Amino acid sequence: MKNFLKKIILFISLITLISCSSGDDDPVSGCTDPNSINYNSNATINDNSCQYSIVGEWLITKYTLGSLDVKASYSEMYMEIYDDNSIYFENTLLDGSTLTITGQYTVGGTNNSRLNITNEFGDTTIWDVLEITSNSIKIYSSDVLGEVANIEGIKI
Repeated sequence: MKNFLKKIILFISLITLISCSSGDDDPVSGCTDPNSINYNSNATINDNSCQYSIVGEWLITKYTLGSLDVKASYSEMYMEIYDDNSIYFENTLLDGSTLTITGQYTVGGTNNSRLNITNEFGDTTIWDVLEITSNSIKIYSSDVLGEVANIEGIKI
């Protein structure tokens, strides 16, 4: 009888230990990228919910307007986006002269996928954020001077 009771107590202890520790191994879905604004340090499975800030300095690597490669006319193109909703563009032409444009922006749309930029002259362009990560961005507008425009950049 003593051996039987010992076995029962051991069995109950083992079951209790297994049931308490099994919760620690349950997968947690969430954003696993520590560079995102919604990083979940408890997440063990990336569920593609990561969101990234548009704020920062971006080196423009591609800019097309219709079939025109706008970037080819510039040695450098930068876009700086600030927390206070201001935006600054600095573009250096191949001859070394610099073109700067300032303005304001708002972010909206589903999952912050819309970027409205109003330049210093009062002109507003609506951009769709096609892709944004911690270090790259792709935006699209269906109407820049009546043309489709695409901009790609990397965060610096």
